[in-house]
Amino acid sequence: MISNLNFFKMSSESSSKFPLVHTVASTETREGIQATIFFDQSDSFDGVNQDDLNSNSVYLTSIKKNEKSLPFHQTMTKSLCVPIFVYIDLLFFINYYWPSFENNMNEQFVEIRKLKVQSNNHSILTKIEGTCVFQKWFDTVFFQVTKKSHNFQSDVVYLQKENISIELDLNVLKMLAIHCFQIKNVIFDSGYIFPN
Repeated sequence: MISNLNFFKMSSESSSKFPLVHTVASTETREGIQATIFFDQSDSFDGVNQDDLNSNSVYLTSIKKNEKSLPFHQTMTKSLCVPIFVYIDLLFFINYYWPSFENNMNEQFVEIRKLKVQSNNHSILTKIEGTCVFQKWFDTVFFQVTKKSHNFQSDVVYLQKENISIELDLNVLKMLAIHCFQIKNVIFDSGYIFPN
């Protein structure tokens, strides 16, 4: 799978003072996502005062189809802010555990699509449709995927923490998660200590 994945430091200095940006760019056919990662000693960034930033956190921002990411100061209040360890847990979950849940959901839909109800009037055929919802908590972040048996478009992921939520294409989140080991190593090299 080819992804439009980028992650880079906002400075060439080897320091945790500058944020790390982890991005899947949007295209004409799907939205993108940007994760801006701030560490303990982050300075003010992009017009946002240091006191307004949560240290050791990731600000997740969805990017509309066929648009570039907006400057951080314009998206910060609409971004979902999660602790770094929750972000990494989410990426590892999507990359390593989600496929088995998704396969199970798809197998259930195969069975649902087979169900048909034929009435005595042979002109009437009723097909049964179903919805499968997967929900999980990552610390204080609520994660939900809803799949519908009759909808073959990309599945939507809903993430929420407190009163802030974002929705994004599950495939975009999968692209972000492909490089979970690399991003974890970059974060570790920046001096972040993961909790046990």
